[in-house]
Amino acid sequence: MKFNAFIKQIIPSILITISSLIIFAILFALYSLDWTIYLGGAGLVLLILAFSIAIQFVTYKQQVSLKEELQETQNTLKEVKFANIQKERALEDYFMLWVHQIKTPITASKLLLESAQTTPLNQQLKQELISIDNYTNLALNYLKVSHTDSNLNYDKVTLDQIIAPLLRKYRTQFIQSNIKLHYEKIEAEVLTDPNLAQVMIEQIISNALKYNKQGDLWISYSKDVLAIEDNGQGISEENLPRVFERGYSGMNGQLNEKSSGIGLYMVRLISKRLNHPVSIKSELGEGTTLTIEFNTFEETL
Repeated sequence: MKFNAFIKQIIPSILITISSLIIFAILFALYSLDWTIYLGGAGLVLLILAFSIAIQFVTYKQQVSLKEELQETQNTLKEVKFANIQKERALEDYFMLWVHQIKTPITASKLLLESAQTTPLNQQLKQELISIDNYTNLALNYLKVSHTDSNLNYDKVTLDQIIAPLLRKYRTQFIQSNIKLHYEKIEAEVLTDPNLAQVMIEQIISNALKYNKQGDLWISYSKDVLAIEDNGQGISEENLPRVFERGYSGMNGQLNEKSSGIGLYMVRLISKRLNHPVSIKSELGEGTTLTIEFNTFEETL
Protein backbone atom coordinates (compact mmCIF):
# COMPACT_ATOMS: atom_id res chain seq x y z
CA MET A 1 0.00 0.00 0.00
CA LYS A 2 2.82 2.38 0.87
CA PHE A 3 4.63 1.65 -2.45
CA ASN A 4 1.36 2.28 -4.35
CA ALA A 5 1.12 5.66 -2.65
CA PHE A 6 4.61 6.53 -3.87
CA ILE A 7 3.70 5.46 -7.44
CA LYS A 8 0.67 7.73 -7.34
CA GLN A 9 2.94 10.54 -6.15
CA ILE A 10 5.37 10.26 -9.11
CA ILE A 11 2.85 9.49 -11.90
CA PRO A 12 2.28 13.20 -12.74
CA SER A 13 6.03 13.75 -13.28
CA ILE A 14 6.29 10.65 -15.48
CA LEU A 15 3.25 11.63 -17.56
CA ILE A 16 4.54 15.17 -18.08
CA THR A 17 7.97 13.86 -19.15
CA ILE A 18 6.53 11.27 -21.59
CA SER A 19 4.12 13.85 -23.03
CA SER A 20 6.99 16.27 -23.58
CA LEU A 21 9.09 13.59 -25.32
CA ILE A 22 6.19 12.67 -27.60
CA ILE A 23 5.62 16.30 -28.57
CA PHE A 24 9.31 16.78 -29.37
CA ALA A 25 9.33 13.52 -31.36
CA ILE A 26 6.43 14.79 -33.48
CA LEU A 27 8.24 18.07 -34.07
CA PHE A 28 11.46 16.26 -35.07
CA ALA A 29 9.45 14.10 -37.52
CA LEU A 30 7.58 17.06 -39.08
CA TYR A 31 10.73 19.08 -39.66
CA SER A 32 12.98 16.11 -40.48
CA LEU A 33 15.44 17.03 -37.77
CA ASP A 34 18.43 14.96 -36.71
CA TRP A 35 17.13 12.10 -34.56
CA THR A 36 20.55 11.66 -32.99
CA ILE A 37 20.03 14.96 -31.20
CA TYR A 38 16.53 13.90 -30.14
CA LEU A 39 17.72 10.56 -28.75
CA GLY A 40 20.57 12.24 -26.86
CA GLY A 41 18.21 14.81 -25.37
CA ALA A 42 15.56 12.19 -24.57
CA GLY A 43 18.15 10.02 -22.84
CA LEU A 44 19.34 12.95 -20.76
CA VAL A 45 15.74 13.84 -19.78
CA LEU A 46 14.98 10.23 -18.80
CA LEU A 47 18.21 10.08 -16.78
CA ILE A 48 17.22 13.25 -14.92
CA LEU A 49 13.73 11.79 -14.37
CA ALA A 50 15.17 8.58 -12.96
CA PHE A 51 17.50 10.52 -10.68
CA SER A 52 14.58 12.70 -9.52
CA ILE A 53 12.44 9.62 -8.82
CA ALA A 54 15.26 8.05 -6.83
CA ILE A 55 15.61 11.17 -4.67
CA GLN A 56 11.83 11.34 -4.19
CA PHE A 57 11.78 7.66 -3.21
CA VAL A 58 14.45 8.18 -0.53
CA THR A 59 12.62 11.24 0.75
CA TYR A 60 9.33 9.37 0.70
CA LYS A 61 10.79 6.51 2.74
CA GLN A 62 12.12 8.98 5.30
CA GLN A 63 8.73 10.70 5.54
CA VAL A 64 6.96 7.36 5.98
CA SER A 65 9.45 6.40 8.67
CA LEU A 66 8.96 9.73 10.48
CA LYS A 67 5.17 9.39 10.26
CA GLU A 68 5.36 5.89 11.72
CA GLU A 69 7.57 7.10 14.57
CA LEU A 70 5.26 10.06 15.16
CA GLN A 71 2.23 7.78 15.21
CA GLU A 72 3.94 5.43 17.65
CA THR A 73 4.84 8.39 19.87
CA GLN A 74 1.28 9.71 19.74
CA ASN A 75 -0.09 6.27 20.60
CA THR A 76 2.34 6.00 23.52
CA LEU A 77 1.35 9.47 24.75
CA LYS A 78 -2.33 8.53 24.53
CA GLU A 79 -1.69 5.37 26.52
CA VAL A 80 0.29 7.28 29.16
CA LYS A 81 -2.39 10.00 29.33
CA PHE A 82 -5.14 7.41 29.66
CA ALA A 83 -3.19 5.59 32.38
CA ASN A 84 -2.64 8.87 34.26
CA ILE A 85 -6.32 9.73 34.00
CA GLN A 86 -7.23 6.31 35.36
CA LYS A 87 -4.78 6.72 38.25
CA GLU A 88 -6.09 10.22 38.98
CA ARG A 89 -9.69 9.01 38.97
CA ALA A 90 -8.81 6.08 41.21
CA LEU A 91 -7.03 8.43 43.62
CA GLU A 92 -9.97 10.85 43.62
CA ASP A 93 -12.44 8.00 44.18
CA TYR A 94 -10.39 6.74 47.10
CA PHE A 95 -10.00 10.24 48.51
CA MET A 96 -13.74 10.92 48.22
CA LEU A 97 -14.53 7.59 49.87
CA TRP A 98 -12.07 8.29 52.69
CA VAL A 99 -13.52 11.74 53.37
CA HIS A 100 -17.08 10.40 53.39
CA GLN A 101 -16.07 7.58 55.71
CA ILE A 102 -14.27 9.87 58.16
CA LYS A 103 -17.35 12.11 58.39
CA THR A 104 -19.31 9.20 59.92
CA PRO A 105 -17.25 8.97 63.16
CA ILE A 106 -17.15 12.76 63.30
CA THR A 107 -20.96 12.90 63.30
CA ALA A 108 -21.17 10.05 65.81
CA SER A 109 -18.68 11.81 68.10
CA LYS A 110 -20.71 15.01 67.95
CA LEU A 111 -23.87 13.16 68.95
CA LEU A 112 -22.10 11.47 71.86
CA LEU A 113 -20.70 14.77 73.10
CA GLU A 114 -24.08 16.48 72.83
CA SER A 115 -25.70 13.74 74.86
CA ALA A 116 -22.97 13.79 77.51
CA GLN A 117 -22.69 16.14 80.44
CA THR A 118 -21.29 19.54 79.51
CA THR A 119 -17.71 19.98 80.70
CA PRO A 120 -14.80 22.18 79.59
CA LEU A 121 -13.20 19.09 78.07
CA ASN A 122 -16.35 18.27 76.11
CA GLN A 123 -16.52 21.83 74.83
CA GLN A 124 -12.91 21.64 73.70
CA LEU A 125 -13.54 18.32 71.95
CA LYS A 126 -16.54 19.82 70.19
CA GLN A 127 -14.38 22.63 68.83
CA GLU A 128 -11.78 20.16 67.59
CA LEU A 129 -14.50 18.15 65.85
CA ILE A 130 -15.79 21.31 64.20
CA SER A 131 -12.27 21.96 62.88
CA ILE A 132 -11.98 18.38 61.57
CA ASP A 133 -15.41 18.65 59.96
CA ASN A 134 -14.39 21.96 58.41
CA TYR A 135 -11.23 20.47 56.88
CA THR A 136 -13.07 17.44 55.47
CA ASN A 137 -15.68 19.72 53.90
CA LEU A 138 -12.88 21.77 52.38
CA ALA A 139 -11.36 18.63 50.87
CA LEU A 140 -14.68 17.50 49.36
CA ASN A 141 -15.49 20.88 47.91
CA TYR A 142 -11.95 21.43 46.63
CA LEU A 143 -12.38 18.40 44.35
CA LYS A 144 -15.73 19.73 43.15
CA VAL A 145 -14.52 23.26 42.46
CA SER A 146 -11.16 22.35 40.91
CA HIS A 147 -12.86 20.23 38.22
CA THR A 148 -14.54 22.57 35.76
CA ASP A 149 -16.62 19.72 34.30
CA SER A 150 -18.40 19.12 37.63
CA ASN A 151 -21.93 20.47 37.78
CA LEU A 152 -22.93 23.32 40.07
CA ASN A 153 -26.27 23.08 41.85
CA TYR A 154 -27.75 26.57 41.55
CA ASP A 155 -30.79 27.39 43.63
CA LYS A 156 -32.64 30.47 44.81
CA VAL A 157 -32.17 30.81 48.57
CA THR A 158 -32.14 33.51 51.21
CA LEU A 159 -28.78 34.42 52.66
CA ASP A 160 -30.11 33.62 56.12
CA GLN A 161 -30.63 30.00 55.03
CA ILE A 162 -26.89 29.88 54.34
CA ILE A 163 -25.64 31.93 57.29
CA ALA A 164 -27.89 30.84 60.19
CA PRO A 165 -26.63 27.20 60.30
CA LEU A 166 -23.04 28.49 60.45
CA LEU A 167 -23.79 30.79 63.36
CA ARG A 168 -25.35 27.87 65.24
CA LYS A 169 -22.35 25.69 64.39
CA TYR A 170 -19.85 28.23 65.75
CA ARG A 171 -21.99 29.44 68.64
CA THR A 172 -19.75 27.90 71.27
CA GLN A 173 -16.65 29.47 69.72
CA PHE A 174 -18.31 32.89 69.76
CA ILE A 175 -18.98 32.45 73.48
CA GLN A 176 -15.53 31.06 74.34
CA SER A 177 -13.74 33.79 72.37
CA ASN A 178 -16.01 36.42 73.90
CA ILE A 179 -16.89 37.77 70.46
CA LYS A 180 -20.02 39.85 70.11
CA LEU A 181 -22.01 39.02 66.98
CA HIS A 182 -23.91 41.77 65.15
CA TYR A 183 -26.31 40.09 62.75
CA GLU A 184 -29.89 40.68 61.69
CA LYS A 185 -31.68 38.03 59.69
CA ILE A 186 -31.01 38.61 55.96
CA GLU A 187 -34.08 37.71 53.89
CA ALA A 188 -32.55 38.78 50.58
CA GLU A 189 -32.68 36.01 47.96
CA VAL A 190 -29.72 35.10 45.82
CA LEU A 191 -29.18 32.55 43.06
CA THR A 192 -26.13 30.46 43.88
CA ASP A 193 -24.84 27.02 44.73
CA PRO A 194 -25.91 27.06 48.42
CA ASN A 195 -23.35 24.49 49.51
CA LEU A 196 -20.36 26.23 47.93
CA ALA A 197 -21.58 29.69 48.99
CA GLN A 198 -21.82 28.37 52.55
CA VAL A 199 -18.24 27.06 52.34
CA MET A 200 -17.08 30.55 51.31
CA ILE A 201 -18.88 32.28 54.16
CA GLU A 202 -17.82 29.64 56.68
CA GLN A 203 -14.13 30.13 55.89
CA ILE A 204 -14.47 33.89 56.38
CA ILE A 205 -16.28 33.47 59.72
CA SER A 206 -13.79 30.81 60.82
CA ASN A 207 -10.88 33.14 60.04
CA ALA A 208 -12.53 35.96 61.96
CA LEU A 209 -12.87 33.70 65.00
CA LYS A 210 -9.22 32.61 64.79
CA TYR A 211 -7.78 36.11 64.70
CA ASN A 212 -10.32 38.03 66.77
CA LYS A 213 -10.48 37.61 70.53
CA GLN A 214 -12.92 39.57 72.71
CA GLY A 215 -13.97 41.70 69.77
CA ASP A 216 -16.94 42.13 67.44
CA LEU A 217 -18.14 40.52 64.23
CA TRP A 218 -20.58 42.26 61.89
CA ILE A 219 -22.46 40.46 59.12
CA SER A 220 -24.51 42.72 56.87
CA TYR A 221 -25.97 42.88 53.37
CA SER A 222 -26.51 45.92 51.19
CA LYS A 223 -26.81 46.52 47.44
CA ASP A 224 -26.12 42.86 46.54
CA VAL A 225 -22.96 42.79 48.65
CA LEU A 226 -22.51 40.61 51.74
CA ALA A 227 -19.95 42.08 54.15
CA ILE A 228 -18.30 40.22 57.04
CA GLU A 229 -16.31 42.59 59.23
CA ASP A 230 -14.28 42.14 62.41
CA ASN A 231 -12.16 44.39 64.59
CA GLY A 232 -9.47 41.79 65.22
CA GLN A 233 -5.74 41.67 64.47
CA GLY A 234 -6.05 42.81 60.89
CA ILE A 235 -3.54 42.19 58.10
CA SER A 236 -0.48 44.24 57.20
CA GLU A 237 -0.41 46.08 53.88
CA GLU A 238 2.45 43.96 52.50
CA ASN A 239 0.65 40.69 53.33
CA LEU A 240 -2.78 41.72 52.03
CA PRO A 241 -2.16 40.96 48.30
CA ARG A 242 -1.16 37.36 49.15
CA VAL A 243 -3.94 36.29 51.50
CA PHE A 244 -5.79 34.35 48.78
CA GLU A 245 -2.72 32.33 47.78
CA ARG A 246 -2.75 28.61 48.54
CA GLY A 247 -0.77 27.75 51.66
CA TYR A 248 -0.14 31.37 52.61
CA SER A 249 -1.02 32.17 56.22
CA GLY A 250 1.05 35.30 56.89
CA MET A 251 2.33 36.37 60.29
CA ASN A 252 -1.08 35.93 61.91
CA GLY A 253 -1.29 32.40 60.57
CA GLN A 254 2.20 31.57 61.81
CA LEU A 255 1.16 32.65 65.28
CA ASN A 256 -1.94 30.46 65.08
CA GLU A 257 -1.08 26.77 65.03
CA LYS A 258 -4.47 25.89 63.50
CA SER A 259 -3.93 28.01 60.42
CA SER A 260 -3.61 25.93 57.24
CA GLY A 261 -3.45 28.71 54.66
CA ILE A 262 -6.18 26.99 52.61
CA GLY A 263 -9.36 28.73 53.79
CA LEU A 264 -9.12 32.02 51.90
CA TYR A 265 -7.62 30.21 48.91
CA MET A 266 -10.85 28.19 48.75
CA VAL A 267 -12.87 31.39 49.10
CA ARG A 268 -11.21 32.86 46.00
CA LEU A 269 -11.46 29.56 44.10
CA ILE A 270 -15.18 29.22 44.78
CA SER A 271 -15.86 32.90 44.09
CA LYS A 272 -14.38 32.54 40.61
CA ARG A 273 -16.34 29.35 39.94
CA LEU A 274 -19.63 30.89 41.08
CA ASN A 275 -18.81 34.29 39.60
CA HIS A 276 -19.36 35.96 42.98
CA PRO A 277 -16.45 38.46 43.20
CA VAL A 278 -14.76 38.62 46.59
CA SER A 279 -12.63 41.44 47.96
CA ILE A 280 -10.80 42.20 51.18
CA LYS A 281 -9.89 45.35 53.11
CA SER A 282 -7.77 45.30 56.23
CA GLU A 283 -5.52 47.36 58.43
CA LEU A 284 -3.09 45.92 60.92
CA GLY A 285 -4.49 46.21 64.43
CA GLU A 286 -7.82 47.60 63.20
CA GLY A 287 -9.66 44.62 61.72
CA THR A 288 -10.66 43.06 58.40
CA THR A 289 -13.64 43.27 56.04
CA LEU A 290 -14.38 40.67 53.39
CA THR A 291 -17.16 41.19 50.86
CA ILE A 292 -18.93 38.85 48.45
CA GLU A 293 -20.89 40.26 45.51
CA PHE A 294 -23.99 38.37 44.42
CA ASN A 295 -25.16 40.87 41.79
CA THR A 296 -23.40 39.13 38.88
CA PHE A 297 -24.91 35.68 39.38
CA GLU A 298 -26.94 35.88 36.13
CA GLU A 299 -23.69 35.56 34.18
CA THR A 300 -23.28 32.05 35.58
CA LEU A 301 -26.45 30.77 33.89
